[in-house]
Amino acid sequence: MLRRGIDLEAEYAAREAAGRGERLEESDLYPDVRSALTTLRDLGVRVIVAGNQTVRAGELLRALDLPVDCTWAITPSTTCSPHVRWAC
Repeated sequence: MLRRGIDLEAEYAAREAAGRGERLEESDLYPDVRSALTTLRDLGVRVIVAGNQTVRAGELLRALDLPVDCTWAITPSTTCSPHVRWAC
């Protein structure tokens, strides 16, 4: 539960400034994820990664440069899904 009047953006910024922000690195992936996604694309499958995550998590995921056609991370507190933004 969140306290009344909490400024989530300020709290996320403070956590990031303290070195405890969100992170997503290559080591967080399963070892075969890149080859599996590449194989799917080579077979003509459109590969989309989508989830209810923070904007920052979406940025981190896209920074991994996975072999996918599209990556979407939609903050669940601001968007109901499915949403038109899911369309790639």
